[in-house]
Amino acid sequence: MTNRNYQRGRFYEYRVMKTLREEGYHQITRASSSKGPADVIAYGPGEIRLIQVKSEQEKKSHAGDRAKLRDLMSLLGPHPTVRCELWIYRNGQLDIHKASESTSDT
Repeated sequence: MTNRNYQRGRFYEYRVMKTLREEGYHQITRASSSKGPADVIAYGPGEIRLIQVKSEQEKKSHAGDRAKLRDLMSLLGPHPTVRCELWIYRNGQLDIHKASESTSDT
């Protein structure tokens, strides 16, 4: 039997991929194990997006996820065409946070 959390995570990762395709991204990859800092990598019009996807019922702190994205950004160095983001689905609503944003929860 497949883990319920895995199924939910996969559902939202595919939702992100669909959204990105609609935005014009040509090549989109999903990290099936989701153990790294990015669940979805999208190559599109002039940029690359590295996205960590989360879903939750209640508001949680994602300080650890944001820290992983900031660490990834610091490894990459200043790069104008790479964006690291945290996409949080909460009760059907999408909240997108960029790695450079503050760590305060919204």
